[in-house]
Amino acid sequence: MKLTFLKLLQNTFTETLHKIADLCLKKNVKLVLVKTPTSLAYEQGVPNKYKKKYLSVSETMKKRGVDTFNTTKAASEFYFKDYSHLSREGACIFTPLLLRYIESNK
Repeated sequence: MKLTFLKLLQNTFTETLHKIADLCLKKNVKLVLVKTPTSLAYEQGVPNKYKKKYLSVSETMKKRGVDTFNTTKAASEFYFKDYSHLSREGACIFTPLLLRYIESNK
């Protein structure tokens, strides 16, 4: 079986994530996957196979007891300083949401 660099990278990421989840479980540390907001332009540029991979990994982690904080797309490109990074205004909205999630899920 021929592995492309991208496939090898995906496999390494998934294996590493499982190792992190194992270590957190062993040490009684709660692990949370955080899906940060992305711009509509960014979302439209992500191929479906990667979106499916993200959903697959999220579901697998959920079955292992790992929570996911999954944000929705921002309402406006105004909340992004570039293609995939929040602006100060976007961070001022996202950060309190994440902090509330962490506080309510201790």
